[in-house]
Amino acid sequence: MTSEKEAIGIYHRPKVPMYKVRVTVIKAHPDCGAGHKVGDTWEISHVRKGGQKGFLCPSALHDMYHIIFAMRYGAEFPWSEDSDSWIAQCGDPNTPMLFKIERLQEEVWTADQDI
Repeated sequence: MTSEKEAIGIYHRPKVPMYKVRVTVIKAHPDCGAGHKVGDTWEISHVRKGGQKGFLCPSALHDMYHIIFAMRYGAEFPWSEDSDSWIAQCGDPNTPMLFKIERLQEEVWTADQDI
C-alpha cells in the first residue's frame, strides 16, 4: 500500500529541513509578458499544490528553479557573499528582468514530521 507521502510525491531523507524561499522582482522591463513589476513577491513553501500563491511567469520560474530548489534544502554557495540570497535573471533576452531569491530562516517542514 502506498503511503500518503508517496502518493503526493514527497520523498525525503529523515531530518532534512526545508525552508521557505521568497522571490522578489528587483528590476523589471515594461514589456514583461507576465506583467511583473518591481516589488512583486512570492513565497514558495512547498513544491506541491498550494505551495506558491499568485502567478509567477513559468519561464522565469524555470530559469531560477534550480536555485530555489537548492536553497529550500539548505544549500550554500561559497562564492556568494550571502548564502541566503541570490540574484537570478529571466531568460527572455527581449525583456530582461532581475529577481532576488532569498532563503527565509523559517523552517517549513522536516522529513521526519507528518504532513
